[in-house]
Parts: sequence; C-alpha cells; structure tokens
Amino acid sequence: MFMCLGSMSRRWVACLVGCLSSSFPSSISLLPVCKLLSMELQEALSRTGRSREVLELGQVLDTGKRKRHVPYSLSETRLEEALENLCERILDYNVHAERKGSLRYAKGQSQTMATLKGLVQKGVKVDLGIPLELWDEPSVEVTFLKKQCETMLEEFEDVV
Repeated sequence: MFMCLGSMSRRWVACLVGCLSSSFPSSISLLPVCKLLSMELQEALSRTGRSREVLELGQVLDTGKRKRHVPYSLSETRLEEALENLCERILDYNVHAERKGSLRYAKGQSQTMATLKGLVQKGVKVDLGIPLELWDEPSVEVTFLKKQCETMLEEFEDVV
C-alpha cells in the first residue's frame, strides 16, 4: 500500500495534483484542504525525521532468512503514524475572516474573534447567532475541510 519515504514526496505531490483534477465536484475548491493536509503531514514527518531507530522486519521461523533492517525514518510505519489522525488535526485550525485565500485557515485565534471576545469582556453585547460557549468550537467551514481531508485520503490511499 505505502512506499518508502524516499519517494514519498513525489507520490504526495502526485496525490495533491490528482486531487485537484479528481472526481470531486468542480464547485468544491480543494486547494485549502490540500494545503492544510500537506502542511500537517510535513509537520508530523518532521517530528520523527531525525530518529535513529531501526526496525527489524519479517518473522524468521524456519526459513533461515535474515531479518530485514529498515531505518525508521524511511519506514512505512513512520508514514502510517504520520497519517494517523491527520485530518483530525485540521480541527485545530480557525477561519481568519480578515485573510484571503488559503491563508484564511490558520491555527490560533483570528483577530476578528479576539476583538469580539474583548468586547464581550468589556460588557458589550455581541450576537453572532450562536451561544458564547460555542465560539471556540470548530466552524462548519473547518469541519467541512476535515471531511474533505478524510475523503481525499480515502480516494488517494493507493497513490500514497
């Protein structure tokens, strides 16, 4: 299913290019989810990239064959662990209405939300149409990005 990480970046680029011309409805822009997905994958891989761990692969019972040793940094296991909960991490992003394009999605609180919360703390009544306790929950837009991410990973699982 997965190839070694040496060729992973080329495969991932192929996956992202493929997703932009895939069977998704043309009205859905996949650029933001492609960008977030690749950023999160890169971050997850960079956390484990310097590991000197070596994995022993293969069970040798009666065959007499030697176990294969694979550096963790090039292993399928590393990629699988990086992909685990990848789409879930998209829920850490918020919509920054003051930004344009794919920059609209970033971790951390937007300037707009910080301003609105500041007004509430000063006693100003702010009505966003949702209760105050839901202001920090992932928006519908971000939740939709997570769903797109899951669909994309499913659709391109064989490519990756």
